[in-house]
Amino acid sequence: LPLYRRRLLFLMMFGLVHAFFIWWGDILFFFGILGFLLLLFRSCRQEILLRWAILFYFLSFVWPETAAIMSLLGAGSPADAAANAATNLPAVADSVDTVVRIYAQGSLPEIIQQRAREVLAFYSFAGIEIPRKFGIFLLGFYAARQGSLQTILKDRRLAVRLAKWALITAAIGTVTLQYIYLPVAPEWMRALVQPVTAVTRPALITFYVTAVIILFQNRKFQGWLRPFAAVGRMSLSNYLFQSVVCTGIYYSYGLGWYGKIGPTYGLAMTLAIFGSQFLFSIRWLQKFRFGPMEWLWRSLTYGRLQPFVAR
Repeated sequence: LPLYRRRLLFLMMFGLVHAFFIWWGDILFFFGILGFLLLLFRSCRQEILLRWAILFYFLSFVWPETAAIMSLLGAGSPADAAANAATNLPAVADSVDTVVRIYAQGSLPEIIQQRAREVLAFYSFAGIEIPRKFGIFLLGFYAARQGSLQTILKDRRLAVRLAKWALITAAIGTVTLQYIYLPVAPEWMRALVQPVTAVTRPALITFYVTAVIILFQNRKFQGWLRPFAAVGRMSLSNYLFQSVVCTGIYYSYGLGWYGKIGPTYGLAMTLAIFGSQFLFSIRWLQKFRFGPMEWLWRSLTYGRLQPFVAR
């Protein structure tokens, strides 16, 4: 337990530095908090653990759904409430034009101040995000103790059935959400955003996981999929690297392209950045045992420098 706690504390420290000095949308700090909360449930029986996971996950949708219903009853703008409920992003007082100007043209102190405002707004929204993410953490804890992934690996037919129904559910949910935001959709359908989202998200997760497992069981695809493991082994380094690179591209102290990149160029940049990380991770792990941030995190956790060079 002391080792586990130290590991989480250093993860939270990485998260705070990342949020306030690089990019406001950090997840590491929250992951550390959720890791500590898991300690409260480590002695729970499996059936109790599953009930708590479901309760926490669906509880997080209650407030946005209530806000959407109230707005439909005349307590606010239905469109705004539904949009805020759907995206689950904190409301920031600054106008979009002001934010774009600061990040694209502002001085470093202005950017730091703006980022701090957004970090604090993001943290103030934790009341909704933490229960939702914690429900998923508990479900992962349950699945790990249950040996669910091992069961799916051994039973291909079960994996295929799960993937099929998950894909059908996710497709129906995605199409429904897209229709709700069309001008022709009835106003009352805005109240369906949260229930549909609550079902669609886990369905997508289930499909992604089972699809990868099914493909990996085929020898033809193993050669294509196995190199992605290197990216996963360096997930912390790659996550932080993306933030450093992208803020350098978009913020004024870099290229200043904030607000100037459309979807097409954005997709091209995404593929280019991840592609470079994919190749770099493979080459890096041929020479080193860990990614640079993984090595630092591990060394801090154990209180001594860890072996770094691969033998």
